[in-house]
Amino acid sequence: MHHYHQDKWQKYIDNELEQWEVQLLEEHLYQCDECMNVYLSLLEGANPLEEIEPSLDFTSKVFEELNLELPSTTKNEPYDRKVLFKYYVVAASITMVLMYGGIFDLFLTEVPRATSEMISSSKRVEEIVPAGWSQRMLDSTFEKLELRSLKQGSDVDEN
Repeated sequence: MHHYHQDKWQKYIDNELEQWEVQLLEEHLYQCDECMNVYLSLLEGANPLEEIEPSLDFTSKVFEELNLELPSTTKNEPYDRKVLFKYYVVAASITMVLMYGGIFDLFLTEVPRATSEMISSSKRVEEIVPAGWSQRMLDSTFEKLELRSLKQGSDVDEN
């Protein structure tokens, strides 16, 4: 049996052969264990990830091919320390004005009062509407549905 040289298998790995040669080598690999071992040893020795290293202008070339504008590489700092400090000063000033104006005290007195009014109004609703009305309504609905399904079942039996 004819065996191919190591150089030929390396060209096969590197995709440097014509289509007919590739097909011939692939068919040979199915039949020859010795060439398969040579081929596998070449594959193990060649680490394609180590060999591939993109050029420095790779990104710009890709963006150019896609007709896109390359984003600027300058560091955008929308909030530097001075701007953040101004925001904190404004927030603290507003808080102080609200505190001295009594807004927070108003919240502390009005919220509990409004809550107690809601509770008392719900108690009044319970006094007006008799207890268990929702359960009675649900029970009557189920009874009607059961009667309807029984009636439909008997109609089907008759046909």
